[in-house]
Amino acid sequence: MAAWSAACAHCGGHRPPAARWNEGPVCDPCYTAALQHRGRCELCGQTRRLVAPHGPHATTCADCAGIPATHQCTDCGIEDKLYERGRCGACALRRRTTDLLSAGTGRIPDQFSDLHAAITSTPSPRTALNGSARAPAPVCSPTWPPAGSP
Repeated sequence: MAAWSAACAHCGGHRPPAARWNEGPVCDPCYTAALQHRGRCELCGQTRRLVAPHGPHATTCADCAGIPATHQCTDCGIEDKLYERGRCGACALRRRTTDLLSAGTGRIPDQFSDLHAAITSTPSPRTALNGSARAPAPVCSPTWPPAGSP
């Protein structure tokens, strides 16, 4: 066992901790699962990230548990594992796609609106973001596609 690993407080596996929470070190798979664990809070009935009691059997949101809500997207407010600059995967994908298709202006040309909608409506934005990080940068401009193309 490597010196940098620790027993995860959630699964018991020996892995490098992604976070150290009150209950102890938490490995990356458990950290991600905890940040994405959403459901109906048994106290208030809202669909939120469930944080208490600690671990995969949480049934209560942060507000009802009396603890500060953390890892909230700065764009949409959802509690999730944040992808970039305080944004959830969906908002990060929307920002990147808008920047790319608008050539940095923030206004997407009409010919790209369906493409923008198709990319940003994916049910797995993290997969799309991770794939785009490995792909070569496409060349897009307001004159693409060329005139006369289908």
